[in-house]
Amino acid sequence: MTALTTTTHPTASPSPPEAASTIISDKGPDPFALSLNVLSTILSAPVPYSDAAQEKLCRSILHRLTPEELEGAALTSYAYWVASNSPSGSELQSLATDQSRETAALRAIRRHAAQRKLEGADADGGQGGRRRE
Repeated sequence: MTALTTTTHPTASPSPPEAASTIISDKGPDPFALSLNVLSTILSAPVPYSDAAQEKLCRSILHRLTPEELEGAALTSYAYWVASNSPSGSELQSLATDQSRETAALRAIRRHAAQRKLEGADADGGQGGRRRE
């Protein structure tokens, strides 16, 4: 069995030392590892809907997903993927809550809905899916 090494990574922005977290890896320091504080901030950030109609559409799609599809959509978020694949019982794994899964999935759904809207605008001469009168 490989020995674990412990590395302290500061948060993305200057902050007090207590905001740094400890990342444990069996492969040594990971230059791409995100701190607990950064992951927590990402996973708790609100979904940036463009308007109430987009939020309603995204939530409607979310509620039609199977549990497996919901997890798959959430796993497109690197932050959620890191949290959900962290060792059981760790601080990082504790960030993979039902709420963070739903939020990460909603972000993925919103990205796809926005892309579809853009594709519709391209297909109909920039009318955003509306017919010209």
